[in-house]
Amino acid sequence: MLECRVVVKPLPAKWTIRPTTKHVCSTCERICLSACDLGKHIRMHNGEKPFACNTCDSRFAASSVLHKHMRRHTGEKPHKCDVCVERFASKAALRIHTSEHTGERPFTCKTCDRSFVKKQSLEYHILSHTDERPYACDTCGATFKVAGSLRDHVRTHTGEKPFVCQTCNAKFARSNNLKTHMRGHTGERPFVCAVCNLTFTQIGHLTLHMRTHTGEKPFECETCKRKFASAEQCKRHMLTHTGEKPFACPICGFRCAIPHSLTYHMRTHTGVKPYVCNECDLCFAQNSQLRSHMRTHTGEKPFQCTLCSLKFSKKMTLTKHIRTHTGE
Repeated sequence: MLECRVVVKPLPAKWTIRPTTKHVCSTCERICLSACDLGKHIRMHNGEKPFACNTCDSRFAASSVLHKHMRRHTGEKPHKCDVCVERFASKAALRIHTSEHTGERPFTCKTCDRSFVKKQSLEYHILSHTDERPYACDTCGATFKVAGSLRDHVRTHTGEKPFVCQTCNAKFARSNNLKTHMRGHTGERPFVCAVCNLTFTQIGHLTLHMRTHTGEKPFECETCKRKFASAEQCKRHMLTHTGEKPFACPICGFRCAIPHSLTYHMRTHTGVKPYVCNECDLCFAQNSQLRSHMRTHTGEKPFQCTLCSLKFSKKMTLTKHIRTHTGE
């Protein structure tokens, strides 16, 4: 009669089951999986940043964060989007970008059902339902709801612009501003109007554009009650009541009401034209000028007359044409 025997073999050394040890933070009682993870976590409390960048002296609490930071200097972008040609320095940035193609917004606010691409954006939004602003500027006392906003604000005092365009060496205080700027070089316009197919480099620009279709004007002048599609338009209008022009050119004394106007004006002195046409290499001082010029190559005419259906490549040309109907 056959007998079945159970043979128990010892596990390899690397598979040996180790006794579970709790690694608990003495400050907040958070439990970490390992002593290494606990060490990283404790640095959130004591502010220790032992890992330093040799290029810009920025310091970090973890070596992995330093490694990602170095890509800002080297320009390395190992993660490529499967849909378009854009590349990214981190998997997280690629994941966020991919959602722009898919439209996925997995993080939803339980209070108002608004959804977001990033968890961080949701956390920031949740604070809009409260009055809490725990982050304060040591220089001017301005308060903010998230640490990132404070960090960006501090650069308005220090003048620091750590994000550099590898194409034209333009510098920016925020990584998002650099990303948007780069689209001026690449010609990428990932945000498309569902009504007229006009494309944009920023989702905010698309949101403003959609109001030209809907007629929505949510911003009202407190003085004359005139309404505007954007907060920036309303702010500029308000200056017509006050006459204030706070931004001055250090070279010729020219003054203007908004910082963008000063930026464009300064290029009349420096001759800088950072926006280059990929078709004919013609250079422009403003992205809007490049965009208008590109239509001479593509033949695109996005501005249509509602009275006779004629189409134009420039909004100014459409405005002039409409006067032939109105007699204005």
